[in-house]
Amino acid sequence: MNTTLVHLPKWTVSLALLGLGLACQKPTEPLTPASDPAPAPALAAPGAPRMACAAPEHDFGAVLQGEQVKHSFTLQNQGDAPLKIKHVSSSCGSTVGKPAANEVPPGGEVTLEVSVDTSGRQGDLKKSVFVYSNDTPRRRFELKVQGRVEVLVGFEPARLKLRNVLHGTRASQQLKLIGRELATAKLQVLRTSDPKTLSARLVQVDGQPGLEVGYQAGPKPGRFEGEVVLQTGLAGLPEAKLPVVVDVTGDLVIDQEDVDFGLVSPQKPSSKTVRLWSLGGKPFEVKGVEDPDGLVVGKAQRSGQEFQLLLDAIHAGDVGKGEVIVRTNRKDQPEVRVPYRVRVFKLRAPVMAPPGQPGALGPAPRNPGPLSPAPLKKLPPPASK
Repeated sequence: MNTTLVHLPKWTVSLALLGLGLACQKPTEPLTPASDPAPAPALAAPGAPRMACAAPEHDFGAVLQGEQVKHSFTLQNQGDAPLKIKHVSSSCGSTVGKPAANEVPPGGEVTLEVSVDTSGRQGDLKKSVFVYSNDTPRRRFELKVQGRVEVLVGFEPARLKLRNVLHGTRASQQLKLIGRELATAKLQVLRTSDPKTLSARLVQVDGQPGLEVGYQAGPKPGRFEGEVVLQTGLAGLPEAKLPVVVDVTGDLVIDQEDVDFGLVSPQKPSSKTVRLWSLGGKPFEVKGVEDPDGLVVGKAQRSGQEFQLLLDAIHAGDVGKGEVIVRTNRKDQPEVRVPYRVRVFKLRAPVMAPPGQPGALGPAPRNPGPLSPAPLKKLPPPASK
């Protein structure tokens, strides 16, 4: 059988994905392209485009922090109508460039170059790129990239956050040091952003090099943001910086920074439980739970010396976030605020067909036509005098 080779036209599309981050969790199983789950490609409908990609996933492997890595995906149009790329976006809010060519003829292909900037990133990296087109069965086609960003010298976790630090007290936490060049680095604490409140020293954590960070809280609640800087002695990374965030609170605290109710609608309410307790073990009572926006209702249930706040998001309305106010009997802390977030659920308005066409909705016509008169009733004859 003779086979005719056809030269396929090719276009190149450049995408800029800057700062692909750690917002997504590490996958627990091999990635499966959501846009093409079936092993055998589906046939395109007659006169329709079909987007396909032989390798919709790419693993960069281990890369060094600060490197910019690239990969090109090749998309084919396996249909028999022009494939029109409307736009391209990425997950987690990264910046994506517009395609240079947005129409691919039948049998043609287009190359999308994905660039990942790993500056300031550490650990597992997972990102999705979404290509929107006129391919009706798969208007949003998904491409995936992943890898692991390593450092010369770094911290685990890469960012330290101390929550629920009682005002006027001192808190500390230990964390591990990691990195490719950790064994050859000559480490010492160089400085902290506020020596009066923030301190650090090198320690051993589970038999490995580590760092202990301490913070002396002031007399008032508030948030502190600073950093600890280590000198490494490495030419490629003279200094390693650890961001530090401290939330100084009153005696009554909750176990969640904010409550995420997810998608909420009248048909799908969402419930969450929040723990409320005293850092100093002091007695207290809850007098009431209220939401000024009326999106969340709740009640307090005692559990030993603490309370469980049972919160129900009944609807989202037009507000995506708010605060639940918990009233207490404590003079030093009469209320505790619980921030929350909900995803707004809105029903689409019905599509109105033009007047006179099938499916048209709207008021009745002004001139409905002549009405059939009601039949006249015969009156009895008048009574004789």
